[in-house]
Amino acid sequence: MSGQFRAEDLEAVMAEGSLVDLFTALAGKQIAQPEPPAEDDEPKYHIPRKGAWPCGTAPSGPTPPPRTSAGRPHPDRRARPVDPRAGRNPPEAPATQSLEPLMTTYRIEFGAVGDTRPVPELTLDFDDPNVFHRAVASHAIPHLTPVLAEMGRPELVDCFFRVNSERTYGEFMWLDLVGGSGARFCPARLTAIEPAPAPAAR
Repeated sequence: MSGQFRAEDLEAVMAEGSLVDLFTALAGKQIAQPEPPAEDDEPKYHIPRKGAWPCGTAPSGPTPPPRTSAGRPHPDRRARPVDPRAGRNPPEAPATQSLEPLMTTYRIEFGAVGDTRPVPELTLDFDDPNVFHRAVASHAIPHLTPVLAEMGRPELVDCFFRVNSERTYGEFMWLDLVGGSGARFCPARLTAIEPAPAPAAR
C-alpha cells in the first residue's frame, strides 16, 4: 500500500467518513464506537389522572383513549343504547276542573242622590256581568227619574251601571260623546252573600 494519497483518494475518504477515524486506524488504534442513544420508553406527555386529556407534546399517532376506573378503555358513547324516553316531552298534568267563577249573590245598597236615597236596596245574583248591570239599571232608573228631573238633569236618566273589578263598589255613569262631558252619580256598595247550603238528599 502506498503512503502517498492523491486528491481523489482524500475526497473519497472524506465522502465515506472522518479523516480522524482513518488516521486512527492507520496508527493501529481501535476506533471508539459512539454509544447508541438510550431509548426513551416514556411518552413525551403525561396524563394527570385516568380519563383526563393528555398534557405536553404527544408522539405522532392518535390520542390514547380515556380510561375508566378499572383501567379499561371507556366505551364509545355512540354505541350506547338510546333511551327511548329521551327527548320526550314531560308528561302532561292531569286536566283540572274549570276555574270559571261560580254565581255569587250580592246585596246592593245605593247611596244618596241630592238629599235623598231614592233607590231601595237590591239583592241580585251575579252570573253574567252584562245581565247583572242591566238588571241593576232597570231596578234603579225608575226611582232615579223623578229625582234627576227635579234636580234639572233629566238627561242623566240615559245612564248605565258599572262595578269595580273587586265587585265591592258600583256607580251610575252618563256620557255625552258629542259634547265630551260626563257625570257619575248614585254610588252603590256591593256585599257578597254566601249562597244558602243545598238541601241534603233524602
